[in-house]
Amino acid sequence: MPVFEKAALVFIAVLFHAASCLTGQNNTSTVFSLNTTNSTEMPTSPSAKIKCFCSGCKKSNRTCSAKLGCFSARLSEQLVKKGCLDGDLHQKITCQNAMNLVNCCYKSWCNWNNTPPFITEQPTNSSKRNHLNEEDQSLDFIMLSIFSPLAVLVLLIVVMCLVYKHLQRRQLRKDRYPNLGYSRHSSAGNKLLECWSCQSESDLHPLAQRTSAQDLDLITLIGNGKFAKIWRGLWHGDDVAVKLFHPSTVDLFNNEVSINNVVGNHQNILRLQHSHSAFSWNQISYSCIVTEYHDNGSLFDFINRRTVNIQEMFSLALSAARGLSHLHGEIYQKDETFSIAHCDIKSKNILVKANLTCAIGGLGFAVVDKWKEEISLKKKHRGTPRYMAPEILDDTVFKSFESYKRADMYSFGLVLWEIVRRTSIEGKILEAYALPYHDMVPADPTVEDMKKVVIAQQKRPFVPNRWSENSVLESVVKMIKDCWKQNAPARLSSLRVKKNLSKLMDMVKPAPSNTALSEEYAVISDVNIHIPETFIENHTSVKA
Repeated sequence: MPVFEKAALVFIAVLFHAASCLTGQNNTSTVFSLNTTNSTEMPTSPSAKIKCFCSGCKKSNRTCSAKLGCFSARLSEQLVKKGCLDGDLHQKITCQNAMNLVNCCYKSWCNWNNTPPFITEQPTNSSKRNHLNEEDQSLDFIMLSIFSPLAVLVLLIVVMCLVYKHLQRRQLRKDRYPNLGYSRHSSAGNKLLECWSCQSESDLHPLAQRTSAQDLDLITLIGNGKFAKIWRGLWHGDDVAVKLFHPSTVDLFNNEVSINNVVGNHQNILRLQHSHSAFSWNQISYSCIVTEYHDNGSLFDFINRRTVNIQEMFSLALSAARGLSHLHGEIYQKDETFSIAHCDIKSKNILVKANLTCAIGGLGFAVVDKWKEEISLKKKHRGTPRYMAPEILDDTVFKSFESYKRADMYSFGLVLWEIVRRTSIEGKILEAYALPYHDMVPADPTVEDMKKVVIAQQKRPFVPNRWSENSVLESVVKMIKDCWKQNAPARLSSLRVKKNLSKLMDMVKPAPSNTALSEEYAVISDVNIHIPETFIENHTSVKA
């Protein structure tokens, strides 16, 4: 039994024990007061002999000598008995436990004119007992009315605690893990910057951090990567995505929060809402970030589940290109401009919103041009091997910051290839979903595996000839090939890709769906207009 349940039961027992003790003490005091109402105060040290009037002492001239005092008892309306109190036992029987009205006194001749008044109905033992029982019942009622609500309150608290523990166990059975716990072993030296779109807790009071952590509930595990786990959670009643970094990847956590401080707000960048520097869950200390949650999940999950038409394909591709162009462009903050290279572009790091636009996340490996000292030489291969550019694989990317941006464009070309593969045109699905190089490398390729294919053999994902049957897709295929060129400086920039996709999207926009407008165009097209040939000849000559 848990400690708090034992304490509650002990508290209830103490309450009832106190109630019974109080009831017993009050009953004793009540009996004593009733038995001594007819007694007069007895002297502590009486004199040796007290003279009393004695109604039955005819031989001694109706007088007697007493050791304690005198008494006067009313036996009936006409009969009064007076005499002496010879000892303690006689005094208790006559004065304290008398069956009739008795006045006791402790001075000589004090019972001479001391006669109890006559009462028509004298109290009996049964009436005294009934009166005592009534008072006992009223006292018990008062005590119960005081202690019963307290006992009920404690019982309700115990029941609520038991119900909560039962719900916790049921949640665990359903893989719903509630409440991160605050860890006292968090690193106080990692101070995170304040930003426009997120809140950092490293500078908050520990109590505030604990309160915020208790507002965060983990519901369902939706992703499990090499460096972090992704959970769907609730924070202040809102759906959020919670990214738990493994204890060995604190540097990625710090880098991602710092990069988000620079990125600012952009509709195609995943918004960071909150961050916790160190919290324990399942007896393991994690760093975690809280981001906005999207039901469609990542682009990888989305195009795995369903296909897209050509308009949806351009919506996904163009919004992702806008997010990447924002990172690669000039970001203004506090009289400074920053440029960011993502370094881990892949379909699993791109989220799909409800309106089928994308938001880029996963900025743990990102680098900023102004933070050259932050680029760790120990982590040469930044990102996922399957999506690494040739210059990343052969460790030649560190010549300039622009090399990182060009490497991003190589990875983005692979993402475009994934989207086009799941695009249906005229109801026909071009290809089933597959990862880039799925037919050339193992399921979890290493850097060496990718070097053989990308650098030594200079291969790229297969592009079927039928993709070029559609003029629009043909333009997209050409753009993809320009993104993953072996020569990094020859690749398209993110800005150029964004502009090209925007133009292509304008070409495939559907016609206006306004019914009235469509009918008006139909009426005009049915009207036969006669144009004289001379007018056509004159008009042609003017143009020439």
